[in-house]
Amino acid sequence: MIALLLAAALGLPSSPAQEAAAVSPDLSFVDAVDPDGYVLGPGDVLWISLPGGLPYYTTEENPTGISILNVTVTPDGNVVIPVVGAVDVSGLTLTEACGLIERTIASYYRGVRPQIGLASPRRFRLPVSGQVASPGMHCINGVTTLWETLSQAGGLLPTGSLSGIEVIHSSGDTTVIDMGRFLIDGDMSANPVLSLGDRVHVPMATRLVYVEGAVRGTGGFGICRTDEEMWLESSQVVMEHIEGQTVSEALARAGGLTPWAEREACHILRRSGEGEPGLRIDAELENPLLDPVLMPGDRVIVPGTSPTVAVTGHVNAPGSYPYVAMRDYMYYVGLAGGFDDRASRGGTRLLLADGSVLPADEAGAVPSGAIVEVPQKSIVWWQDYLLILTGVASVVIAYKSIL
Repeated sequence: MIALLLAAALGLPSSPAQEAAAVSPDLSFVDAVDPDGYVLGPGDVLWISLPGGLPYYTTEENPTGISILNVTVTPDGNVVIPVVGAVDVSGLTLTEACGLIERTIASYYRGVRPQIGLASPRRFRLPVSGQVASPGMHCINGVTTLWETLSQAGGLLPTGSLSGIEVIHSSGDTTVIDMGRFLIDGDMSANPVLSLGDRVHVPMATRLVYVEGAVRGTGGFGICRTDEEMWLESSQVVMEHIEGQTVSEALARAGGLTPWAEREACHILRRSGEGEPGLRIDAELENPLLDPVLMPGDRVIVPGTSPTVAVTGHVNAPGSYPYVAMRDYMYYVGLAGGFDDRASRGGTRLLLADGSVLPADEAGAVPSGAIVEVPQKSIVWWQDYLLILTGVASVVIAYKSIL
């Protein structure tokens, strides 16, 4: 039983012996199935509870009668109930089929009040084509939604049309789905359950926007060049233009900003026309009033500085070093050659990008863009005294030479 339910959940084929085994109601599907909307089809398994057992039907395992039956919808749309016979449930919703089976049994055996439900949804293969990472045939079950199917196919490519996904039904009709309504607005009607015979196609988006710079995108890291600037450690994301979407919403779709993003320098490059220079539109992220609505073809530019940590003061090799997540200040002091003889280790502090100052010992992990400042000791034992005496001696010698 467990093997059969697991196979159903994973979309795996089962052996004939497993198909014939008893299947208890799978409560994991209770919230996923709408009995008024779920249409039964070949392969669905129903459970039928009969208090007291089905009269005149016994087995060696249960000579007093079967109290729970499990019946599978046949390829021609029937369920076969022992003693009662076949009941045609093709094209009926789960609610309609349960009512029909209940009335049919009650017509044979007066006073018998069966309870009926879905034990295991059908499994079938469904083709997914177009702009997805893994196009081809994918195994799903009768309660798998469109978004779950697309996720199984590896997800949409950046150039895929999120708002124009096509579900082609066995009847030949096509339903166009805007998945953005589900992902952004939570509209469940934009994430339908797929049926046997459906095909899913993700066309290429015809209107695109580009997000470049210090973003956590899927475009890969490298060198990002625009018409105006170039910087390292940047990413580029190409995605479909969604009507009415603002800069901040597009950045959220691109994965958000990196720690080294220059939020106040964010802007849009918009082409004015053929051969004309691009129009620059400020979109400073620190100012919520500057959140322009994007147009097809816009490029959102988020400049950024290379993720580094600077070490200054009394270390052997001051300079900037690559940022490594979750490292404390001693890691960067080590990269800078360690403290020199005049360093005040206890006075080391962090200067953060927002202008705040923290004692290094209390700061924990050093954020990107911070400065590790190592001051000089207030008194450095004999070296300071020797320096003072040398200075005094120089003054005395110079004075005597003049006189």
